[in-house]
Amino acid sequence: DGTAPSSSVTYPTNNTKYQSLSIISGLGSDVGSGVSLVQILIKMTDNTTYWNGTTWDAAQTWLTTSFSSGQWNYNSSSVSWVSNKWYLVQSRARDNVTPTPNQETPGAGNSFAIDSTPPVTTIVLPVNNATYSSLPNITGNSDDPVAGVSSVKIAIRNTTDTQYWDGSLWQAGDIDSWVNATGTVNWTYSSPPWTGNKTYIVKSYAIDAANN
Repeated sequence: DGTAPSSSVTYPTNNTKYQSLSIISGLGSDVGSGVSLVQILIKMTDNTTYWNGTTWDAAQTWLTTSFSSGQWNYNSSSVSWVSNKWYLVQSRARDNVTPTPNQETPGAGNSFAIDSTPPVTTIVLPVNNATYSSLPNITGNSDDPVAGVSSVKIAIRNTTDTQYWDGSLWQAGDIDSWVNATGTVNWTYSSPPWTGNKTYIVKSYAIDAANN
């Protein structure tokens, strides 16, 4: 058996963003003597450091996974993930050939980001405490440096009459009813029918691709 085994990373998936990551998993196979072990390398690509099982270090450390029936897993709940950073995980398998096992040359692996920080959203119009004769659109912007903003929601209330906008009609009640704005980095919402000489409040929040 002169053929090296093969392995792959299935989770995390490539170019995906996560709030946290407690497990890393994948596949391993060998057509000859079988797979004896699968190891992984976890790299923080922002500063080129590697997880050694305890801390991030400049030296590469290949970590042994739990392998059974063609699948491997690594408990990554103890990894000190840093939010707003990108990472790369690669795998390599080794077979049971003696006295010198065949070892796989690592593939490209999967890149992923850890992002536990909520995005930021700002209301541009209306300006706080301003008075308008008309306001056809509510506008704003949002930002998330790593995962990117996936959606923006706003809530509109008539505080004078204790009403809220449900997306179609004004309803009685002092609650926030969240409706979808159009756009993300720059977003807009077509204003509901305003009534003169009333006070309104508009709120907004954004959701990023990591579901923060």
